[in-house]
Amino acid sequence: MSVFSPWPYFVLVLVVLGAMALPVFRSADEPHDARDRRTATLDGLRGFLALSVFVHHLMVTHGHIERGEWTFPPSGFHTLLGQAGVGVFFMITAFLFWGKLLDAKGRPDWGGCTPAGSGASARPICWPWG
Repeated sequence: MSVFSPWPYFVLVLVVLGAMALPVFRSADEPHDARDRRTATLDGLRGFLALSVFVHHLMVTHGHIERGEWTFPPSGFHTLLGQAGVGVFFMITAFLFWGKLLDAKGRPDWGGCTPAGSGASARPICWPWG
């Protein structure tokens, strides 16, 4: 079986599902409030999309190691994992972020987004006003 066959991806998904069913990860299954319950499944989907992008990158890296060139994998399946995975991941992320903006009534606490809580560490260097 070729490394570019789609079957290893599905085996990896089953292994990840089995690992997530272990008691160690039980606390990740319990949302804290009603809003978290509604979006918890979206977070799970984002996890599988991130896994798909990771597998796509593994296939691209494998091609680079074998042939010495950075190109799309020869398998259309693995190419689609990367392209669709990134697109859908960021659409879901935007949806979740928009929900947080709506909850904050357009006045989010940007300082709370950083570990320090000040917002200074989250500002890019190129911002002229900060």
